[in-house]
Amino acid sequence: MQKRIYYLDDDSFVREAVSKMLEKLGFEVRVFSQFKLFKETLEKSPPDFVLLDVMMPEKSGKEIFEFLRKEYPELSRKTFFVTGSPDTDLPREVPVIEKPVTFEKLKEIFKKY
Repeated sequence: MQKRIYYLDDDSFVREAVSKMLEKLGFEVRVFSQFKLFKETLEKSPPDFVLLDVMMPEKSGKEIFEFLRKEYPELSRKTFFVTGSPDTDLPREVPVIEKPVTFEKLKEIFKKY
């Protein structure tokens, strides 16, 4: 069965590019630009993995991760950050994918899944 991944990022260009790479790796991908729709979809149908952009206007990736840790603890352990600022103060237990995101980086991160 195809694994499902939700990707939340406010940059439409990056969302499109990363989602195509994830699809090439065999994932079913849903993309979101706003937390509200992400949360509504999550409540109805949780994914296998979550990718979060760290810097977003509405809620930061860190804030969304804290929501996941509280409300969906199992899913929070399958969450990844995407960031152009790797020195950001992020929770250590969350793997970080540095921008620019490449197919090889995604392949390396997800090869064990």
